[in-house]
Amino acid sequence: MKITRDLPIPKAALAIGAHPDDIEFNCGSTVAKWSSKGCEFHFAILTDGSMGSWEPTDDSDNLIETRQAEARRAANLLGVESSNVHFLGFKDGSLEKSRESIARVCSLIRTVKPQTIFGHDPWKMYRLHPDHRAAGFITVDAIVAAREPLYSYLQTLEHHRCDNLLLYEAQIEDHVESSKDFEEQKVESLLAHASQLLTTMNIAGPNDLDGIERFRRWISDNLTEKGSLATLSGGEAFKLINQI
Repeated sequence: MKITRDLPIPKAALAIGAHPDDIEFNCGSTVAKWSSKGCEFHFAILTDGSMGSWEPTDDSDNLIETRQAEARRAANLLGVESSNVHFLGFKDGSLEKSRESIARVCSLIRTVKPQTIFGHDPWKMYRLHPDHRAAGFITVDAIVAAREPLYSYLQTLEHHRCDNLLLYEAQIEDHVESSKDFEEQKVESLLAHASQLLTTMNIAGPNDLDGIERFRRWISDNLTEKGSLATLSGGEAFKLINQI
């Protein structure tokens, strides 16, 4: 299988994630790299993150507020403006592909007009999290909706056809973006999600220096592994779809 690498950096890009931190985990170095070269990046976070805790007594409203603040901080560390982080607010754990969810992402695509879109691979085998599956299908359906001028959901906005779709967590990875010089920004953006240190990073807290170092090595090892697919020292891997 042919592996391509390093797309031309577009003027605008949109990354779509089911939860706060999904984008950083899966394409954080690429976001930082492209942003540093002048790409206007937007994030679409589909759910409210209200289930992102292992403490049954945590207040959901407070958690939503916390996770939004963390998401903005993480985006800033990758070079993305806070105003370009869009929270769609669907209930965490209950995301569904629906007329409403497709229409809202379609609207964002037609507004932002990205040349490249990033999103979850909905066809990944054995994917457990239902929000990730739903987010992937919402993304691909919204891309089709956005490109059609007579699409019934949103005829009030000018249609837009993107050039490339990069699916992360992909079943088949055939494109790699080099992460060289942007590995640390990826790590720091993830650590900005402080409420998720234990649940997604296996770090006991901000003072768990051993846990933080272990997490850094894990990210580094993953970037090395993915980069090797394209004979790069480090990278993030995707399924590239460019017949859109």
